[in-house]
Amino acid sequence: MLSERGVRVALILKEPWKFPPSESSLYDKEKNPNGIISLATAENFLVHDTLEEYINRNISIPKAAFTYAYGSPYCAALTVPISRHINTHFKPCTPISSSHIVIANGVTAVNDLLGYVLADPNDAIMINRPIYGKFGLDFGCRGDVGVVYADTEPLEVFSVDVVKKYEEAIVKAEKGGVKVRAMLITNPHNPLGRCYPPETLRELMRFCHRRKIHFISDEIYALSVFDSGETGTIPFTSALAIDPTGLLDENYIHVMYGMAKVCIPPPM
Repeated sequence: MLSERGVRVALILKEPWKFPPSESSLYDKEKNPNGIISLATAENFLVHDTLEEYINRNISIPKAAFTYAYGSPYCAALTVPISRHINTHFKPCTPISSSHIVIANGVTAVNDLLGYVLADPNDAIMINRPIYGKFGLDFGCRGDVGVVYADTEPLEVFSVDVVKKYEEAIVKAEKGGVKVRAMLITNPHNPLGRCYPPETLRELMRFCHRRKIHFISDEIYALSVFDSGETGTIPFTSALAIDPTGLLDENYIHVMYGMAKVCIPPPM
């Protein structure tokens, strides 16, 4: 007999569209020519052979890796090089040190952690829509935190005027007895593939200050932005590059980043 929470999570996990196809159902030229080629999952099979060869040739595991301390969320062996990486590529207005960083097993796990510590059961995280479809799963499974959607036209979400849609969504949620604890954006946006202008990031932070909610920026695609050669395109600006002075308490700003979209396969 499962707990009420266990039953709720089991029902969520039964929704097949939220998960990638099983390994046995994937296309393989020789083993499974009638298998599925999924266009909905951010995986690059073309680099798997190269990655396998590189990792097998170059990766070694030190004895320290078998200790609890080595695998902690604050392990200097990882937080120090990541802080350098962030300072190089995200151009933060204040340099990031290893003490600013918490390590988790992927951005999905960070969503779970943020939902768990920023919200109580039945509270909500506010997100625009259209959006990546599994945020509800990330926040809901363990923390029982819901998602409030602000419905926007595709390009409207990048305008400073989008705060009106967020205001409408939060007012509607409050009337329904739901407390919104944070706003989450994806920058670059998933699935729209565009970046937020700095002035919109500032306006969103101002909105979060007025509403006393946290601002979360999912920047996992930060290094997947390329110059299209078109005029008027917006380059990537990290939320870390925005000076929060006069906008939002820096303790209310959280930036998520992971290597899965650029450097390594998602399961690693």
